[in-house]
Amino acid sequence: MNLEIPLRIILAIGMIFLGLFLYSWTNRKLLLRAGKNMEAMFGSPLNRLVIVYFTTPECAPCRTIQRPALEQVAASLESRCKSSRSMQLNGRILQKPGA
Repeated sequence: MNLEIPLRIILAIGMIFLGLFLYSWTNRKLLLRAGKNMEAMFGSPLNRLVIVYFTTPECAPCRTIQRPALEQVAASLESRCKSSRSMQLNGRILQKPGA
């Protein structure tokens, strides 16, 4: 009699599961790619915390607030942490691992 409603419910549930599958698959791919990029940036597989921060040469709050705070965090974590600074000059990002 009313087969349209159960069919629509089944289709909706199927679309939800397909969306969840595609979301998790895409996340997995992005995380793998990010891990490979981090290995390329630091030269070895990472088994410790990495702090990456972005700055520009003319950013006063970055120099006066952000950098001292990040140095304090890195000092408190000692050997468990590695920091990386990326600077932007003329629209290009210059990576400085360990800087």
